[in-house]
Amino acid sequence: MPEDRKCLGVLQSSMQSQSRLSVTPNGSLQLHPGSRGKKRKSTGNENLERVKAKRKDGIFEDPVAKKQKTYTSVHVQTDSSSSSTKDADSIINMLTSDTPPPEYWEALAEKRREALEDALDENYKLHSENTNLKEEVSKLKEDNKLMEEMVNEAKQLALLLQPIVDEEEEETSEPEATE
Repeated sequence: MPEDRKCLGVLQSSMQSQSRLSVTPNGSLQLHPGSRGKKRKSTGNENLERVKAKRKDGIFEDPVAKKQKTYTSVHVQTDSSSSSTKDADSIINMLTSDTPPPEYWEALAEKRREALEDALDENYKLHSENTNLKEEVSKLKEDNKLMEEMVNEAKQLALLLQPIVDEEEEETSEPEATE
């Protein structure tokens, strides 16, 4: 059963990088600072890595170069006037005061007025589009009625001509049958 137990250091591996508390031989507690960063482990065979870089015929190959980062400089012009700091101060005061100042209500009313104006413009455009579509629908309905009347007249004409066409077909088919 004791083999199943894990060392506290294994369970709390993140604690190893932090400071550790230990008991000294005289019985007092002592705080040991942890390591500042990971240390490089030495394999002892750094020369083997250079041997691996050579080809079979003995010619040394350069390792693959990493892509270098390129940096560009960006120039920014700042406004040195005091109006920007004044605006920032007024905004901070406006946001942190208990009751909003009149400027806040004016700004809010202006934004609402702009939003209302945009909504009215959109409503006007939609209304005119709706009116145009209604006119187009009424024209199409009138055209549809005219077409229905023409179809009815064509049906009546077909009914009048059908007996005449049938008689002519009978007359043309009788002489062929007698021959």
